[in-house]
Amino acid sequence: MATNNTTIDQFLQPVETNASSILDLKELLEKEMTRPLLTALLMAFAYSIIFLVCLVGNLIVCVMILKSKRTTSATDYFIFNLAICDLLVGIFCIPFTLVSHVFPVLSLGPFACKFIPLAQGVAVGASVFTLMAIAYDRYRLVIHPSNSKAPVKYWASILAGVWVSAVSIMVPQAIVREEISHLLPGGHIKVCQEFWPSYTQQQAYSAALLACCYLGPLVISACLYLMVAVTLRRRKSTNNTMHASQRFNKVTKMLVIVIVLFTLSWIPLYACWMVEDFGELTPPQRIILHDYVYPFAHWLAFSNSCVNPLLYGYFNKSLRKRFRDSLVRRSDNEITGGNISLKIKANVNRKAILKYRRNSNKPLDR
Repeated sequence: MATNNTTIDQFLQPVETNASSILDLKELLEKEMTRPLLTALLMAFAYSIIFLVCLVGNLIVCVMILKSKRTTSATDYFIFNLAICDLLVGIFCIPFTLVSHVFPVLSLGPFACKFIPLAQGVAVGASVFTLMAIAYDRYRLVIHPSNSKAPVKYWASILAGVWVSAVSIMVPQAIVREEISHLLPGGHIKVCQEFWPSYTQQQAYSAALLACCYLGPLVISACLYLMVAVTLRRRKSTNNTMHASQRFNKVTKMLVIVIVLFTLSWIPLYACWMVEDFGELTPPQRIILHDYVYPFAHWLAFSNSCVNPLLYGYFNKSLRKRFRDSLVRRSDNEITGGNISLKIKANVNRKAILKYRRNSNKPLDR
């Protein structure tokens, strides 16, 4: 997978130490180590928005599911797992990607060099695989409605497969990364770089990520949702009721939105990786790609983790009801608390009046 340091990597490979190469390297590093203030502020603002929405939205989903006393469906566990994955995207992907764009030549240490890309890849991979698991679960519920209550073994095995698959496919991210120190005319710099045994293996890995984490889940989810829509349409034609028609329209709308948002969110970033790994870009073209295209592509991809809790929360009747019930209970508690305080104040005032009138030898008006 191409990284934000790929442009620099091209210039940090062993080269003949002539004056021209040193000058080119120095100019590149000076350009890459500085970022216009306005550009940096715009990046920070845009990434901060999706960071906050991602954390708040997914935390609300997690709390709603954990506080519910009737979380028994597999769908609840899948949505909870998706919220956890998207929280990890918010924690590991959004802030560190922002830092890498604002400070392209920056290393956080040898451990972070290996761990952060691995954590980022696992979070994204698990999120994508969970979306595919939700698609399968919805397909199962519609095609086989009699088996709506799935055993614990069912959803536990699927979730275990989600995380094992995500870790397995992302392990190479940690293996090929190393923190390397480079001696430049102005001093030493440390850069986290990818070192593949061959360029062909790097291309093969990028193609595998495209197939396993984008095209594969997209095609499988689209096929499952298509079968769901076809099945609901058939039931609508045989049971021509208002409820069946509304359910068909609502589910179809949700399925189309899920597929379209997932496709649009991730296609720019995967396109950047494929162009960089399989295209023959000149150094200036790589600089344009990393300085202008990658920041937007990463932002758009990570924004999908903000949309997921809103989308599944809006279309999930159970989650909506829990959220409303939580707000109602909170409102009732505030009102009840206010009434109690008013009653306490009234009792205190009444006692004070009684005491005053007894001391004044005045009868109490009833």
